[in-house]
Amino acid sequence: MPATAGLLVTPKRLVLEGEQTHAQVTLANRSQEPMTVRISLVNRQMTPEGRLIAPTSGHEQFFADQLLRYSPRRVRLPPGGSQTVRIARTAADTPDGEYRSHLLFQIEPSGNEPVDLNVGENNPSGLDIRLHPVFGISIPVVIRIGELAATANITDLHLHTDGDRPQATFTLQRQGDRSLFGDIAVYFQPEDGHEERVGLRRGLAVYPPLEARQITIPLNIPPDSRPSGRLRVEYNAQEGRHARLAETELQW
Repeated sequence: MPATAGLLVTPKRLVLEGEQTHAQVTLANRSQEPMTVRISLVNRQMTPEGRLIAPTSGHEQFFADQLLRYSPRRVRLPPGGSQTVRIARTAADTPDGEYRSHLLFQIEPSGNEPVDLNVGENNPSGLDIRLHPVFGISIPVVIRIGELAATANITDLHLHTDGDRPQATFTLQRQGDRSLFGDIAVYFQPEDGHEERVGLRRGLAVYPPLEARQITIPLNIPPDSRPSGRLRVEYNAQEGRHARLAETELQW
């Protein structure tokens, strides 16, 4: 079980826009042991596969680390305990745009379970290296300034199998000056039946400057009994009025 399994962070995402300049995150220790959590701000770049990595050069990105302050930066949580972390937006004269960084919550090692390397008979140097792994959970903090907009489009929808399970694969495209954030739902309607949801993925984002993500959704359809019909994919916003952002379909 991951060392972060006992740490609960809510909410999983923060957006500061309009007149909103303050927010808070609650940390809760659901384990039976005390834990110390170190809090920091980090910048991350999204890849076309949806991974968040350290930013690379050559990509114009707006990060929020210089626009935020937060407190505390280190908390001690007893078993069953909780703590509120306060976040505030600064720099009122910042140009319009969407700025994003991630709050990283790292559980400091207790020191009770180090990992030993290069010890014993196979260690001619005699060095004793003891590593303490540091695990963490990160959540995005998004600042939006000005009138921003984005649209989405779903292209290149096709079906394939991974082992015995069918999957829908497609490209989710973003246009505009802000990120996308929503839920993907996949529906199938056989020629002689009613439409049913066969796939779901919640909380899927596309962060600038990325313009497209490659998405794969496993489908709850037995591969040996797939009827012909219509496959429909929709992307619905989680923010605002939960509007339909994009939709496409494929005749199966």
